[in-house]
Parts: sequence; structure tokens; C-alpha cells
Amino acid sequence: MSLDDVKDGPIRGEIAAVSEGGYKKLVLTFTNGLRFSLNATNCTEMIKALGSETDDWLGECVELYQGEALYQGEQVPSVRLTVLTRDPDEKKKPPPPQPKPKNSDLDDSIPF
Repeated sequence: MSLDDVKDGPIRGEIAAVSEGGYKKLVLTFTNGLRFSLNATNCTEMIKALGSETDDWLGECVELYQGEALYQGEQVPSVRLTVLTRDPDEKKKPPPPQPKPKNSDLDDSIPF
């Protein structure tokens, strides 16, 4: 996702997966399939709001918007992130099931 994606307004998404991407940055994958690589500013925002355990981020909703972030000592245009809070009585949705790997040797029965 880039600045062009949020130039017409914020985008909201529900986190389906968190993985490690290039340059050891965390990548959020949303339930609609879009992916967003976290810069240091956005990663800090996620940790402040939800903690450092990325499994706890699954099922949470965020909003991506056009903003600025510090890069090499200067404020530059950037996609920023904010974690959307739930109502106190609203329960967190369970994360979507992860697809089972096809032809996995680990699923074979053990002949004892």
C-alpha cells in the first residue's frame, strides 16, 4: 500500500496475518488480501495499542491514512496507521483460520 492508495481518504482493514517482510519489517495482511509493510513509526503505534505479541493483533482493525513520519531526520509524507478501538462490550472477532498446507509430510500417520 502506498500514499496513492490513501490520497482519497482513509482505508480500514481487519488484520488476518502478521509476517516478516523485507528488511525485517512486519507486514500486515488484511482479510481482503491487501498487505501493508510497517515502518518504525507504525510498528511503534501497533505495539503501544496492542502490545508486542503479534498474535494478539489478529482480528483487530486499523485505519490507514495520509500523514507524515520521521525519515532520516526529516518529516516526509507517509501512510500512517491508527488502531481502531472496540466498544467496551464488543468482543474481538476470532482470527480467520489459516489455510492448511497442501501435501504436508507432517500429516502422515505414524506406522507403529
